[in-house]
Amino acid sequence: MFQVPEPRWGDVIRRMRDDLHMTQGRLAEKSGISQGYVSQLESGEYSPTLTIVVRLAFGFGVPLHYFLRAGGYNCGCGQYEGSLQPLEEHDVVPIR
Repeated sequence: MFQVPEPRWGDVIRRMRDDLHMTQGRLAEKSGISQGYVSQLESGEYSPTLTIVVRLAFGFGVPLHYFLRAGGYNCGCGQYEGSLQPLEEHDVVPIR
């Protein structure tokens, strides 16, 4: 049977935020969500929907597959090595 991992998104978000030296407020601003919601995600009070996962990856400035990999999903398309550099703004195309 296919097993879907249950990532601890709060830990993933906090670790990536720390790696990129971002505040909750800055991540919220770049992701288009509230700082309060970022805090609730990090505390484990809520789990992000797919839409929020996409927004967070965009907010972090990393490809979606890096963010999914950091959450424990082995999509076979990239690895999170524990230290990320944000993409430049011109490297990211917003989803509309």
